[in-house]
Amino acid sequence: MDTVFRIDQVIERGDKHDLRMKTAQQLEIASEADLADTNRQQRIALYNAYYDVAYAQDKIQLTADAADLATTAQKKAELRLSAGDIAAAEVARIRVDTLRAQNDAEQAIADAVNARISLAYLIGLDNQADQIQVDPAWPTTAVMTTTPDFDNVIAQRADVKAAQARVDAARQYKELIRSQRTRDISVGAQVEHYPGATENTVGLGIS
Repeated sequence: MDTVFRIDQVIERGDKHDLRMKTAQQLEIASEADLADTNRQQRIALYNAYYDVAYAQDKIQLTADAADLATTAQKKAELRLSAGDIAAAEVARIRVDTLRAQNDAEQAIADAVNARISLAYLIGLDNQADQIQVDPAWPTTAVMTTTPDFDNVIAQRADVKAAQARVDAARQYKELIRSQRTRDISVGAQVEHYPGATENTVGLGIS
């Protein structure tokens, strides 16, 4: 039984290997930018949820105060009605306003519960949502002394970087497809040994 050992090597022409590597690198950049954009969006969601809770906490206090004032006004109106100092229709209107204020206060509590649940989900404290309290101090507004370069700001966004990287990858892939017009070279070498022979047969080939 004869023994054959052969090696074949394809030599790519037309910068195929380089174009393939550049395409892969751009896709890698796009994937990293996608991850950065996901983190950015999650941070935005977290900030929004945080300030939703802060707003809800303030709203609870404001609506509760308004409900207390409305209740006090209603009691005074009823006393005036007993004394004949105010019309019954006016008292009825004040009662409606009081009910509306009390309803707003209850709705504010419900909104705060929902806001806390959303924030708890984002920070992984789903079972402790009812215990969440945030610092209601709002950040100060920064004063901009110079006009920002909006084109540069937009270009630095992670989602824009990901999109640009995919465009670059598509261009490189297009060039890779064009390079297929250039034929590659295949080089092969073979050694064959026959039983009982004292010499081996060697062959070389290029195509």
